[in-house]
Amino acid sequence: MNPLIGLWRSHSDYQNFLVENILPVYLLDKKRVSQYASVLTKLYLLDLDRIKPLLSEVYSPTEAPSKIQPEIIRAFILMSHLNEPSISKWVAKLKADSLLALMIGVAHDEVPEVGNHYGLMNRLWLANPDSSGQDSLHTFRRKPRKKLAKNQKVPPPGAK
Repeated sequence: MNPLIGLWRSHSDYQNFLVENILPVYLLDKKRVSQYASVLTKLYLLDLDRIKPLLSEVYSPTEAPSKIQPEIIRAFILMSHLNEPSISKWVAKLKADSLLALMIGVAHDEVPEVGNHYGLMNRLWLANPDSSGQDSLHTFRRKPRKKLAKNQKVPPPGAK
């Protein structure tokens, strides 16, 4: 076990967890589970063990070991598949729907918090050597320093 990654459920353990926990739900409500068949297949086949060495590079040996990283990655994949753009709404949905929580590999009361999702995103973002640490998606705009007189309009950008 890499001490930086902490607990890492292997792909085969995840597959066993999925079969053991989804099968009883399927027997009770086949239609509900069947609506997620394509993404369940995707998650079942997606072996995240291959990215473990890459993730271990973004953790410092002086920090507490990470937890449930493969589950967070599966949560992002499921979130994307279900077209949910908001992480906070997604985490609330995972906590409210035990089937979705089981699909990522956790019980509904063990769903990773919003901060865990953002923490992993930040680690992966900052691990990019091309990133300067600034948000390249938004340009920085300085607020005007001069106060405008009464009934005076703000000049267009680039005008002096």
